[in-house]
Amino acid sequence: MVQLDLKLPDSLAREAQAAGLLTPQAIEQLLREEIRRRRVGQLFEAADRLAALDMPPLTEAEVEAEIKPPAKRGRHIVRVVADTNTVISGLLWHGAPRRLLDAARAGKLDLFPSPFLPIPTTMTC
Repeated sequence: MVQLDLKLPDSLAREAQAAGLLTPQAIEQLLREEIRRRRVGQLFEAADRLAALDMPPLTEAEVEAEIKPPAKRGRHIVRVVADTNTVISGLLWHGAPRRLLDAARAGKLDLFPSPFLPIPTTMTC
């Protein structure tokens, strides 16, 4: 557990205290929400970069070639095609989707976005 010492302007501290935002639980919730917000922003920035590449969709033969398991360092690496919901869930919450993304980051599997599903680039509320 980490303990923080915050120095805030008096008016901001009074307003935050009155709103119940200076409790450990409130600060934890605010931090988690900001981390999620930034992850979503990074996801949409990556989607924008992908969209800017202006690449044609993969052909069926290219998709087949991509999903054939390659031999890597004497062992087979699992290739996983994830839909948009799985990727977003893995970025925002804990659970199986997060473990899937963690395994991909650790090099235990190759993770590919589904070529058949569009990556949403706008969010509606």
